[in-house]
Amino acid sequence: MRIQRNAVEMGFQIGHTIFLMKNTLPSLNELLDDLARLPAKPLNQWAFPSAYLGRARSTSAESKRITEEDRDDLFRNDAFTQTYEIGEWKSERERIQELATKDAGVPSHCLNLYVDEVKIDYLESASCEEIMNNLQSRVEAAYQALPSRAELMSRYGDKNGKKIYGMQLELESLWLDRCLRGRDISFERRLTHFL
Repeated sequence: MRIQRNAVEMGFQIGHTIFLMKNTLPSLNELLDDLARLPAKPLNQWAFPSAYLGRARSTSAESKRITEEDRDDLFRNDAFTQTYEIGEWKSERERIQELATKDAGVPSHCLNLYVDEVKIDYLESASCEEIMNNLQSRVEAAYQALPSRAELMSRYGDKNGKKIYGMQLELESLWLDRCLRGRDISFERRLTHFL
């Protein structure tokens, strides 16, 4: 709060992002009251359930993830919904129901070229076409080694899961992690869309 006040005094615009977890909900109203007392209106205000990536992929973080009931309680809180833009927060159960009615299709692929000291000599000596062809074949090989989105959902999705995720991509990553706990699949994860 002190930093936000100092920023306002220095002429900066401020913004608020709140990451919602079970252990932050009890102090949410108090936090909203404190933020409302700041001497400037924030440029942006956001609230998110923690994304399923990085440290938030841990068992500990998953145990603190908000649920459908928590989300619905937040939707009933006028102070919260009038202040924060709420994204498309859905539970695993809700996403599975939604995806079951859609054609899963093939996820779009990006070609991410990671440059490091090991690859620099190759990148400097190879043609652009050779680099892109190599990268494309590695991306395709990574996806071919993995179960399809439909299989991940049907075998590793929790049809009764009430924990909230902000994006479908997070759930796909969760399903893949559940799959990898029981199977040894060799693939270059960072070349895929899985977080």
